[in-house]
Amino acid sequence: MPKFEKSGLCLDYELRKSEKAKNARIDVGVGVVRVVIPEKSVLDPERFLDENLDWILSKKREYDKHLDRLPERVFEDGETIPFLGKNREIRIIDGNSHELKQKYILIAKRYIGEKSIKDKVRDLLKKEAKREIKEQVKQFSKKIEGNYNKIFIRNQKTKWGSCSSRDNLSFNWRICLGPKKVLDYVVAHELTHLKHRKHDRQFWEELERIYPDYREGYEWLKKRSHELVYSKEEYLNRK
Repeated sequence: MPKFEKSGLCLDYELRKSEKAKNARIDVGVGVVRVVIPEKSVLDPERFLDENLDWILSKKREYDKHLDRLPERVFEDGETIPFLGKNREIRIIDGNSHELKQKYILIAKRYIGEKSIKDKVRDLLKKEAKREIKEQVKQFSKKIEGNYNKIFIRNQKTKWGSCSSRDNLSFNWRICLGPKKVLDYVVAHELTHLKHRKHDRQFWEELERIYPDYREGYEWLKKRSHELVYSKEEYLNRK
């Protein structure tokens, strides 16, 4: 990995040449600075970095602050994980199946050898999130014109939902790690895109019509989305 050095600063960065890129750009993410330039460009990447250094350092400070706010979860018997606004205590039990209860996340001891407790809990919560999301899509879709095609449950780093040009709805399962108002907001938001593709005035008016309290979920995500990280380790290692 190349290094950019200036005035005692040493910055690791990735350099990529892209056939699709029309203009050079710098992507700053968690633990990475990436310079992307058009395939045939003769741009000097280090000069480009130097010209944008203040902006790069500002973005890196934002990400460092974000990382400091990520939850430090411990996946052990007796520890708690939130789901739809309620902390559920992990209980390792003798049994043949895993279950999500009002107060507990029950994990069968006999299956832990195949995966870690963290993996088992995530698989169970993702399964329950899929069920909850589909149920809310069903409920909100009664209030809006337009039919969705398929529903996909994903695990992106920061994207909570999307509506494709083919009317496929995608949702990040981790929205269920927050309160139910977050789930409701994201579901209603993406369903509204079936009728209004852009975030224009008509979009927000339609969203308010089908979910008058959408601002509560919107504001929660704006201020506390870091709480939806399942595992800090997974977050840092995902591309």
